[in-house]
Amino acid sequence: MLLVAAATAIWIVTFACLAILRHLAGGSHAEDLGFSDQVLWNFLNGQCFRMSLYHGARWNTELDLSLLARADSLLAFHVEPMLLVFVPLYALGAGPLVLLAAQSIGFGLGAVPAFRLGAHAGRSALAGLSVALAYLLSPFGQSAVLSDFHTSTLAVPFLLLSLERMLVAGRPSQSLVAVGIALTAREDVGPVVAFIGMSLIALQAPRRPALLMVALGLSWTLVCALIIGHYSGGVSPLVVRYAGALGRPLDVGLFSTLLLTGGWLAAVSPLSLLGALPTLAIDALSSSPWMAAGKAHYGVLLLPAVVLAAAVGLGRLGRWRALGAVGVLLTATLAYLTEGAGPLAANYAPATVTQHTLAAQQLAESLPSDAAVSASTSLVPRLSHRSRLYLFPNVLDADYVFLDVRSTSAPTSPGDVFLRVRDLLGGGGWRLESQTDGLLLLQRDADAPAQALAWRADADATRPSNNAAVQLLGAELVPSPDGAIDVDGPRWILHTTWRTDQQLPSGTHLDFWITLHGGEQLHVWDVADMWWNPPDNWLPGARVTIDVPDVPVRRFESWRAQFSSP
Repeated sequence: MLLVAAATAIWIVTFACLAILRHLAGGSHAEDLGFSDQVLWNFLNGQCFRMSLYHGARWNTELDLSLLARADSLLAFHVEPMLLVFVPLYALGAGPLVLLAAQSIGFGLGAVPAFRLGAHAGRSALAGLSVALAYLLSPFGQSAVLSDFHTSTLAVPFLLLSLERMLVAGRPSQSLVAVGIALTAREDVGPVVAFIGMSLIALQAPRRPALLMVALGLSWTLVCALIIGHYSGGVSPLVVRYAGALGRPLDVGLFSTLLLTGGWLAAVSPLSLLGALPTLAIDALSSSPWMAAGKAHYGVLLLPAVVLAAAVGLGRLGRWRALGAVGVLLTATLAYLTEGAGPLAANYAPATVTQHTLAAQQLAESLPSDAAVSASTSLVPRLSHRSRLYLFPNVLDADYVFLDVRSTSAPTSPGDVFLRVRDLLGGGGWRLESQTDGLLLLQRDADAPAQALAWRADADATRPSNNAAVQLLGAELVPSPDGAIDVDGPRWILHTTWRTDQQLPSGTHLDFWITLHGGEQLHVWDVADMWWNPPDNWLPGARVTIDVPDVPVRRFESWRAQFSSP
């Protein structure tokens, strides 16, 4: 048990620090840390489950927000009464850091009931240790705590506690209380609870409380569906992810991670894995690559069933239990090394706080707390303690537009961000208050005249010869300071430096091609640096930096670039 306690403490400290550092470095976003933080802040002001990020929005990369009856309510998307637990802490001044720390602590403590389940079913401390360590080594949990904040992650330790109270302690009433707490996390916990109850019936656990568990799970699912339907104006806006679901290929990575984490022991106890079926179906059939791969928080609800399958499976191995426990540790270690997000793992992407992120924090703190702000997604969690906060390009009645053009442009594109800023300034009524290191702050001013972006090249510049020499002074692949990661692993930055001897022709463009393993090529042209400082604006003799973000470093082979002009 001391080894489990030590491993749990190390895990909590490591991943809490990584999550907090990622936030401080600008790696957290509007979805979901930003709007969770604003919802909690709004509770203190008498506004239940209200968020303003999507209010009046007519865009989204995936959802048609204009069809929602209440896009300003979290309840149009998710039902998360567990958030109420944090309201007293917010009354004392808590914010995003508390949410991130609580998420890591809560999830990490799930190793304790995992140990007790493994030790009880496997009849040895070694079996308990292997199950607990497999839980902590699982990429599902690590990805969840490093992907902003989601209450579904906090449901996992309560589901494990429920299983431990039922199967080890023999306290069905306490088990049901733990299940009730887990259900308050989110609507997708309901089906998981119902199927775990079915699994317990199949495993000959006390029948009455297991049936109550099934009933609770199904009832909560129905209640949540009614709530979401009422606030969305129909059905959940997320159902769009399942159009044509049966025609899509499955992502084998989801299933391989499940098996390596300990799910392979379901081979001797298949019904113990029943609780994983709802999440597997929801994820595997989704059009979202993140869901299909079980990345971010989408795979975390698989873990209670995986832990149960590993524990029960070890118990059924008889005299081979010790060998099975060692096997669980080996496969879980393989899962960690190939898909994990901690030190030495393939998806380890620690963030770094830079002068850029410190400047962003200073600017965010300088804005009046009662001002309405439209902001880049990476800036939203720094601004979310206000009633009117919009995700750019949604502007509405914003007093300020605060953008970080060095960060992700989601939910739009780098070019769209540039064109919208150009149009805002060109239409008058906005003043460029600050422009520093890719951080732009625009303030609404009814008397501000129309103005052009100062860094654009003059249209009547003398046209130079077409054989102007351009030199590549240097290029290197560097980690993203914000710890950026995607479905296929960490995303790095191709940092290139150029110099031209003559002014380049008007309309000159620079295209990049990134070659990945297997010969796949990515054509990258929509790069922020080339919108804000296009090649035809480069000063002869000056060093110019072009950063190409989102390079999948685990699959990277080579790159090339080409200049072209009309």
